[in-house]
Amino acid sequence: MVATIPVNANMPHHAPARAAVFFSAVFFSLALFALPRIGEAAMLQFSPVRGSVKINQDIAVDVTINSEGQTINGVQATIVFPDDKLQVSSLKKDTSTFNFWREEPAETSKGKIKFIAGTSIPASSGSLQTLKIVFKAKGTGFAVLGFEDAAITANDGAGTNVL
Repeated sequence: MVATIPVNANMPHHAPARAAVFFSAVFFSLALFALPRIGEAAMLQFSPVRGSVKINQDIAVDVTINSEGQTINGVQATIVFPDDKLQVSSLKKDTSTFNFWREEPAETSKGKIKFIAGTSIPASSGSLQTLKIVFKAKGTGFAVLGFEDAAITANDGAGTNVL
C-alpha cells in the first residue's frame, strides 16, 4: 500500500499556508511485501483513499486490514513517510481490533513508525482497524506513505503470513 500526498506545484512560494495537500492511496505488490498466494489474500492498507489538508493542518490516516475471509491473530509493520513533509501528531490504538501490543506503535526514527500487535480473539470479517495515525502537514510537495517489513499472521497455530 502506498499513499501519495501531492501539493499543487503552481502555487506561489509565498503562500505555503494555502497550499493544499491531496491524499490518495494506491495498492501495489513489490518484493518488499509477501506476494499474495492462492487462498492468502489479506491486505494491509491506508484509509482514507482521498482527502486534502493544508500546511499545518492534521490528517488522520487509518491503518486497516482487509482479511479477505482469512482468520488472523496478528499484524506487524513499519510505516515509512517523508518526515520533511509530514509530522506524527499522535498514534491511537483505542479502537483497534488488536488487544495486546508486543511493540507499542511508536515513531522509531525519523520517517518510520513501527508496531507489532496481536489479538486473543481471532478476527476475520470486514475492515479490521489496526491503528490511527494523525499527521500534521509541514511541507509542500509529494509525500508517499508505505509499508516495510509487514506481516499479517493467520490464526493457524503456525503464524503463517497471509499478507
